[in-house]
Amino acid sequence: MATIPVYGKITPKEDRATSIYEANDTMKMLGYMTLPGDVKSSEVEDIINAYVPNVSKSLHSFMVSYGIDVLLLGYIYGKRAERARRAKKTTQTA
Repeated sequence: MATIPVYGKITPKEDRATSIYEANDTMKMLGYMTLPGDVKSSEVEDIINAYVPNVSKSLHSFMVSYGIDVLLLGYIYGKRAERARRAKKTTQTA
């Protein structure tokens, strides 16, 4: 059995999981977010199960956390758009 040489520092999985939300400004913003009360993570899982029903548990877990991050980013942009519309409406009536 052949071995594959590995160069550089290998970080344990735990380090990557805790530092992912320090990767850039967008991820830092997502790190402070929690799921809104009307959103269920099971709905994200339903979507993933529809796309890839027979996937390993580790990949499924990754896809769920990725899907939730994308959902939260969309939620943030939706809130920003709503606030911009409201601000535009109040400046027009004033």
